[in-house]
Amino acid sequence: MPISITEFETVDPEEERSTAELIVEFLLENNEQAFTRSEIATAIDRAPNTVGTNLSRLKERGLVRHRKQYWAITDDGERLT
Repeated sequence: MPISITEFETVDPEEERSTAELIVEFLLENNEQAFTRSEIATAIDRAPNTVGTNLSRLKERGLVRHRKQYWAITDDGERLT
């Protein structure tokens, strides 16, 4: 179903941000803690499976760390600049 151009142009900026961006931002803001996939999904209001896929990709790029069921932002500050 089409939408009006006005609606198209006034998309909430929060909706335009990718899941990966939201994950990195959340983990950066909470860099003293590690979270489960579910906790991250709840915090950024995205589906757990989507978050899981993105976490795996972010890990491949060296932007997040993973141990057991927990995820945290990388401790390599240069990776984030």
